[in-house]
Amino acid sequence: MKLTPGKKEEVPNKLYDAPFKVIIFSELGRHKTAFTERYLINVSDSEMSIGVKLWIKNLVVGRYRITLNIFDLGSEARFRLLIPSYVHGANGVLFLYDVNRESTLLNINEWLQIIGKISPVVVVGIIFGPERKRQVDFEEGNKIAESRGMDGFLECNVQTGENVDKVFDTLARLMLKEQSGIVSLKELFNST
Repeated sequence: MKLTPGKKEEVPNKLYDAPFKVIIFSELGRHKTAFTERYLINVSDSEMSIGVKLWIKNLVVGRYRITLNIFDLGSEARFRLLIPSYVHGANGVLFLYDVNRESTLLNINEWLQIIGKISPVVVVGIIFGPERKRQVDFEEGNKIAESRGMDGFLECNVQTGENVDKVFDTLARLMLKEQSGIVSLKELFNST
């Protein structure tokens, strides 16, 4: 897929330059949904999703208008049979874990096996309010991401919103880079 940036001074014939399917995996239950809702509607109080929740977000990254189709997949075992059908055609993945609960990392290898060769994948350490008894420090989270060949690692605070936008922005830029050989990382990360 060759992407061409939209020009601000002209009325585009299309609504966006690229649609991207984003999958969110984790063992966080309702906190995963709270993370997504913090990004989309700036709230962090949510109920757990049952099976799958889908959100759509339009944004501008550099000179590109993109649409994120965000799939929040239920992590319960009873929903795992559905996951391969939702993963099909995905352009990027966020794997979330709670920095205060190391147990939320236990199934990372299983999740990575389910997603297969989808790239990019960004690992995200989630902080929910004050850091109680942090069980996974930043360096350990980064090491986990690097050792599994992930494309990025970030931490964010769902309650305050710190770095939540940056997570999605980073993934969007990495997906643009994957989809277009003509887009440079410098162009993507040094533009607004």
